[in-house]
Parts: sequence; structure tokens; C-alpha cells
Amino acid sequence: MNRKKKIVQIQISQIPHQFSQGVLQNQYMLFDNLDEETTANLLKTADPIQTNDLLSIHIARGTLEMEVNYETVVLKERQIVSIMPGSTFKLTQNSPDLIYFGFVIHVDLITNMLKSLHIETSLSERSQCFYKHQGNVQTLSDSLKIYRLIKEELSLPAYPTQPLVIQRYCEILTLKDYKLYEDSERAVTAPNNRREELFRLFLQLLEENYVRERNTGFYASQLCISPKYLSSIIKEQSGKTCAEWIDEYISFNAKTLLKDSTLSIKQISDRLGFPSQSIFGRFFKKINGVSPKEFRNRQDV
Repeated sequence: MNRKKKIVQIQISQIPHQFSQGVLQNQYMLFDNLDEETTANLLKTADPIQTNDLLSIHIARGTLEMEVNYETVVLKERQIVSIMPGSTFKLTQNSPDLIYFGFVIHVDLITNMLKSLHIETSLSERSQCFYKHQGNVQTLSDSLKIYRLIKEELSLPAYPTQPLVIQRYCEILTLKDYKLYEDSERAVTAPNNRREELFRLFLQLLEENYVRERNTGFYASQLCISPKYLSSIIKEQSGKTCAEWIDEYISFNAKTLLKDSTLSIKQISDRLGFPSQSIFGRFFKKINGVSPKEFRNRQDV
């Protein structure tokens, strides 16, 4: 006989603290595995979990597969899922290299925050909904910096204004995610402009493939247009060539890893898909004027 599945309801105050990186007055909870080299299978339950709060998960590396409202959702690098109150979710599988961070925010806190900013929205209208956003290198880096600031504050000895400081950081992180939601909504409802749409699709493809694919022809073939036509559109829309966009994505990610990770230069070179460390070094110096080692040493000054 098959066991009938039940829905397990949770809220912030009920989540065991060993699963969190910090809890702020049962209004906000952080969770991540940023300090882990590899990720074993995440805690899975036989039953779906229903949350009465807003849940946001950021993928920094690897993939995470989950069911949200009984729909399969696959999250990849720099993607975010925002799960609205009343939704059910269940973790199904993840890649061993998964690195993630996220937060849960009490529904009353986010409602009051949006009201104070005169943002017209109703979370009740979005009950049992979820939104998948595509971030980029910059949005991931920004959110991660804010997240680390919150964790740092939570680890400090208490002082009178600390709860307010943490709350403000939390609000900034939440509003960053809200902006991505607004941007995606505008993209859906905006008038269809073929050239703008091709430029947007090019950037999306670039974010997903720049480590492996660095040739304009690849992106043109994915968009079913000629490389020459794609190049003219990108130049018209942004003032940069396809090659410049590709080089900038690689360079920005390289600088982020050199500044914010403990990976060796060889490991960064491998992660970014370079055939050798020397080729990576020549590329980096051509774009930034200094070698990767010099750039990293300057960050420590």
C-alpha cells in the first residue's frame, strides 16, 4: 500500500537552528553552505513542506533540483527562486559542487517594508506562486556581499542598534531580489522589439555559456541568425562588440574569484575553461593591465 503524502507546515520559529546561519527575532533566517568544498545530498523529506513565509534561494555554483507547488524546478548558477507564502516545496537532488545561499523572511516584515516604500503589491495575490529569476555575475556578487555582511553582524557581540542594522541589510537583500522580479515582469509585458529581444537573449546565453563558448558564431547559431547580423545588433544596442562582451564577462568573473575566493590561480584558470594558467594570465593582463597574481596582491594591501 502506498503511503499517502502529507504536507508539513513550517515557519521561521519552527526551523531547527542547526539548519540556519542566523535567525533575527523569528523574522528573518539565513541559510547557506558557502564554506563547504562539496555538497552531500541535501536534507530531503518524503513529504512536501509548506512555508507561510517568503523563501529565496540563490545558486552561486552547481545545480539544485526541487519541486515547487508540484512542478519540477531546476536551478543553475546565478539563478534565484523566490517562493511565495503558502507554497509547497521539496528538495529532490543536487550536484556535488552546489554552493547556495538564501533567506526566509516573515510575510508581515516584507509587507510592511514594501508599504513603507510606497510599493503597491499584495503578497496574498501571489500566494502559492513562485518566481525563477536569472541573475548575472554582478547581481550575484552584490547579493553575496550583502549576505556576508548580515552573517558578520550576527556573529558580533550584541550592541543596542544591532537588530536595526541587521534588519536594514536584510531589507536591502530582499529588495535586490524584488528588483529582479520587477525586471522579469517588465520584460514579459514590454512591447516586443526584435532587436532588443535578441540583445537580451544574447546576454542570457552569454551568462550561461561564456566559460565554454567564446565565439560569436555559437551565439548567432543559438539565435538562428548570422554572426554578422548578431554583431551589428549587439554593437547598436550596447556600443560594444560580441567579443568585448564575452571578454568582460570572463574578466569580471576572474576578478571576483581572485578577490573573494581562496582558489589558486591555476584553479581559477581551470574553472573559467582556459587550456593553461599561462594563457589565462596573458588574457587577464591584456584586459586588466596586470597579471592575476598582481591583481590579487593589490586586494590584500
